[in-house]
Amino acid sequence: MSLYRCVYVSRTRLEPGEAEAFDRLVRASAARNAARGISGLLVAMSGAYLQVLEGEPDALVTLLGKIIADPRHDAVTVLDMRPAADRLYPDWGLGAARPGGADPLGYSYAQLVEMSAKQLYAVLASFSRAGAKAVGGPVFDGDYVYL
Repeated sequence: MSLYRCVYVSRTRLEPGEAEAFDRLVRASAARNAARGISGLLVAMSGAYLQVLEGEPDALVTLLGKIIADPRHDAVTVLDMRPAADRLYPDWGLGAARPGGADPLGYSYAQLVEMSAKQLYAVLASFSRAGAKAVGGPVFDGDYVYL
């Protein structure tokens, strides 16, 4: 099996108050991703999504095509796609974090698009260390809700 990691950013068309819609998206995506051998983390920020996906290249390309066609996303931009020795999120069909209050990251879509791969992975790693959980129940940690 050939493992790849993809990081993308997109503008979200969901309104900040649509937390339930985001939660439904995450739960459905987690089950589908796990069935396809895809793992990852989705971070919802004010007006943007930042996501890392891991899996076989064909599965990732197929999923990215669906994400690009999804009306909840706009301006999907792949920021990094490369072979990976191992998974960062091996047990997560889709781990997720969304703002429960203020957006503590403070990054805009435009800033994320300009980041280097090293900077992006540092942002994503901060969520791993902060205690993001795989889908199964919400965990409240500061201003973010980890599903």
